[in-house]
Amino acid sequence: MEKFCVNCGQKMAADVMFCPNCGAKQPEQTSTTNESNNQQANQQSTSFSNATSQMTDGDTINTVGFMPNIKYAYAYLFDFGTKTKEQNKGAFWWDILGLTILGVAFSLIYTILLMISVGLAGFFYFVYVIFQATCMIAPTMRRLNYLGKDKNLAWLHFVPLVNLYIFYLMLIDKNQA
Repeated sequence: MEKFCVNCGQKMAADVMFCPNCGAKQPEQTSTTNESNNQQANQQSTSFSNATSQMTDGDTINTVGFMPNIKYAYAYLFDFGTKTKEQNKGAFWWDILGLTILGVAFSLIYTILLMISVGLAGFFYFVYVIFQATCMIAPTMRRLNYLGKDKNLAWLHFVPLVNLYIFYLMLIDKNQA
């Protein structure tokens, strides 16, 4: 038997306590209220489906918000394969926001390490820069794929000044590309 999330309308198994899509806690169902809950969930699912069908063609992430997009980004963090998924503009910038927040946390750790040892802080900074650059490649590939560009252009992130072209591509919409 299946039920629908009370928050986002996602279809899921009846025994699930949390929605796999948005993470919302699901109320426990009793046998008497099960039918009315299914009707209500079907109505919510229909309204959610109508809202997502209004999104532009090619959108592959039907969720909006920070946490669903961050979960998506880290699920496909190192997906460099030939069938790289697409990513719309909003989802890409949510990913960048997540990396920026992570960068702030790393900079605080870097500052503390700098007070302790310059060598240790330098090594930590080097590891962080490599990690940050690597984390940018997969979202950029997904975004370039969405724009209809060659996804291998993402490797230009490592070339100074040329990476500004990639940054420009991240700012434009699909119909401009």
